[in-house]
Amino acid sequence: MRLIQAGYIDIDPAVHSLISCKIIWFLLYSIRLLGFWFIVLACVDRYLCSCSSADKRAWSSTRVASRAILITTMMCFLAYVHIPIHFRIYIEPATQKRVCHSAGPPGIYRKIFSFYNLIIFGILPPFCMFIFGLFTLRHVREKETLYMTARVNC
Repeated sequence: MRLIQAGYIDIDPAVHSLISCKIIWFLLYSIRLLGFWFIVLACVDRYLCSCSSADKRAWSSTRVASRAILITTMMCFLAYVHIPIHFRIYIEPATQKRVCHSAGPPGIYRKIFSFYNLIIFGILPPFCMFIFGLFTLRHVREKETLYMTARVNC
């Protein structure tokens, strides 16, 4: 998309139709968000697999994973439902070109959208991955300690 917009061709398919502008950016943002949150789900699954509690380990199943993937997909698409509402094609003052900007129309929405993306892309997924990674390491170390203690006592 970026290559088509600013690269060799210098054509932006989103500026010819308001509907295509909204659909293209909605799909690009939503699908890009899915990858981050699927990695978070993988971290949660590793945490659940490493639990000593059988009840928690039971949550690490194909049935639960399928439902979690479906819910995550819906949430990622819902997270960007505002794009079809707020994105507009506008004329950029400096170049007098029609633009369907990836950060939304100029103004307060663009500022809020930038912080929203920072939180939803840059802060929440790495934080969740970090927390569940630490919990997983703690469980693995506890199991290792139990194994070593049981081995010494034998």
